Formats: sequence, structure tokens, C-alpha cells
Amino acid sequence: MMVFTGAVFGQNISGNQLNAELKKASQYLSKRDFSNAKICLNQVQREALKLKNYSALYQAEYQLGEVFLLQDKESKALLHYLKALAATKELKDAEPQLRVAFRMGDIFYSHQLYAESLNYFELADSLLFWAHKPKYLILLNQRLAISYFRTMQYEKARDYYSELLKFSIQYKDLKHEIEGRKGMANSLVNINEVDNAIQYQLTLIPIYKMQQNRKEMIDVYFQIANEYFVDGQSKKSIEYANLILNNKSTNGKMKMKMLIFISSQRMAMGVQYRQTILRDLSNALKIAHKLKDKNSILEIQYLQAQYYYNLQEFKMLKPLILNLVHLLEKDIECDLQLKILHLAIDFAKQKKQFKKATEYYDLLVIQQKRKYNAMLTVNRKNKKSSVYQELKRRSLIKDISYYQLYRTEGNI
Repeated sequence: MMVFTGAVFGQNISGNQLNAELKKASQYLSKRDFSNAKICLNQVQREALKLKNYSALYQAEYQLGEVFLLQDKESKALLHYLKALAATKELKDAEPQLRVAFRMGDIFYSHQLYAESLNYFELADSLLFWAHKPKYLILLNQRLAISYFRTMQYEKARDYYSELLKFSIQYKDLKHEIEGRKGMANSLVNINEVDNAIQYQLTLIPIYKMQQNRKEMIDVYFQIANEYFVDGQSKKSIEYANLILNNKSTNGKMKMKMLIFISSQRMAMGVQYRQTILRDLSNALKIAHKLKDKNSILEIQYLQAQYYYNLQEFKMLKPLILNLVHLLEKDIECDLQLKILHLAIDFAKQKKQFKKATEYYDLLVIQQKRKYNAMLTVNRKNKKSSVYQELKRRSLIKDISYYQLYRTEGNI
């Protein structure tokens, strides 16, 4: 291995020697020989820094970032990528800066730190015109679209999903084309353009038919049904739900889901659907028992009870309420338990059974505490993650020179 010593290089270290050492480091890296790769790259870094050879400096720092990333030391990797990014600002070529910015954005993106990832993806996007690299046209637009969507910037997400769709069609990338169409639909729903969203979803049907992918077709129909429901267009919603219900390839679990979905909507339409609602819920309950799905059994019985409560048919309601409360167990979904207990409290109050209402209320408080504690646990786990915290901290470093980073390497 070439060693950078004063005796070898003296006063005349050439760019070719630096490039040879970078090539050697790359070979070590491909063999996962991290120790020798680091030795080569640290030497290149020191010599390139003396010579102000920013091209070699950028490459050394970038490869050091790759070494630490492969060792799952993301915080150290990020420091070297930051240095690489600072070094690229001294170069006339926009491609290295694009490469580093995309890589850094991807680290934050992989940890779902979408707001932080946008700092670097937006920089990469601004460089894309000058460093026209086709491989980034799809990946960068995908990352930007998802990051904007996750940070609830839906109009920007729509724009980048549109770009993703355009380039995926141009490069005949069907996987990303489907993602672009789905993303456009989801973004449009969130800016209250439901009809436009549904038009994009309907363009997925011919693709799934060509692929003979019935599961995805059913998922599209259900999403359309749900969007019409949220938009208050119940008749159209039920129409699409029935397409799923009457499809020969629909399995029992999905049929049960559709029967519950349709019944929930018809319950809001009035008493004229009474027989249909009760029949559909009864059929859904049979499937739930066959599947031994406790949560679905209770959800369906809750809907039956809610419907009888709405109709003020208390004789039918009373045994249902008692049975529902009796079946509440720890493994039943917390939100479902809360719904059942709220209904039980309302019924007890209606019948002026205040002692019973108090018993149900005590159970309700226990479930509310359970839900709150579960949320706290998730938040604590996220906040205690050392990688998460370190990446958040490093994301604050912006517009800093290479030399400042170099001097403060141990203090960032």
C-alpha cells in the first residue's frame, strides 16, 4: 500500500498519486476492508487539504462517509458527508454536490426525518438542471414527493408526484409510474380535489388488469369508495364498495369489511334501510366468527347496538350492551373499547341507571389512561434513540465551510 510520507511525496504530490490512492481505497471498500480503506482515505484527506485539491478532498470525505455508513455509524458518516458537501462548493461541477446532497437527504429520509431530509433534497433538486443525471430524475422526485407528503405540504407533494409520473413514463419504469399515480391521487384528496384524485386512481385499473392483479384492483375500488364516503357522496361510495363485494375473487375478510363499510353508511341514511343493514351486519358477524376475529366480532355487535340506539329500540339494545361490556378484554383494540363504553354510558343515562353509568365511566377512564400511556411510550422510544437525536442535531448544521468543519470535527 502506498504510504503518504514526506520522503515519498516531498514537495511534489501529484493529483495522479491522490487518485491512485482513492482508487485503492475504493477497492478496499468493495472488499469491506474498512481498516485499510480508512488509512488510505485519511491520508488523501490530509494531503488534499494541504494542496487545496477539492476534488480529491470531496472524494476522500465521501468515501469515508460510505465506510462509516456500511459500519452502521450514521452520525460519523454524516459528518464526512457534510465535509464532502462543503468541499464540493469549491468545485465548478454541480454533479458531486448533487450526489452528496442526495446521499445526506437519504440518511434523514431513512429515519423518517422528512423535514430534515428536505434541506438536502431541495438542494439536490436545485442542482439537477445543471447536473443532468437521469438516475436522479425518478429517485429524487420520489423522495421529494414523499417527504412533502409526510410533512403535510400536499400541494408541493402533488407537484413532485407529477414529475415522478412524467419521468417514470418517459423511462418506462412501471413501478414508479404506479407510485406516481397513487401519490397524485393521495395528494389531491388532501387538498380536497376528490374527483380529480379518483380520476388518477381509475387510471390504475387498466394497469392492474394487464398485470392480472386483482388484489390491487380491489384496493383501488375500496380507496375510491372511502374517498367518496369522506366527501359525503354515500351513494357513489356504496356503488364502488359493491363492486368489491360482488367480485368473485374477494375473500371472506374483505367481504366482511365491505359489509361493515356499507352498513355504516346506510345507518346514516335513515330507517328505510333497516332490514338491509341488519341482514348485512348479521352476514358480516357470521364471517367474523368463522375467522375467529375478536375485534371484528365486537365492532359488528357495536354497530348493531348503535343502530338500535339510534332507532330507540332499547329492548333489542339492552342484551347487546351487556354482552359487549362483558366481552371487553385487554387484547381488544383500545379505540373500539372506548366506543363501546361511550355507547354503554349513553344507554345507561338514557335509562336513568346512573350507578351503571358510573361503572362504565370507571372502565372508560382506565382505557383512556391505557391509550395515553401507549402514546407516551412510542414518543419516548423515538426521543431516546441516540441515532435519531444525533441526526436531528447534525441537521442544524448549514452553510458551513470545509475548514470550519475540519477544525470542529470533535465538537459537532
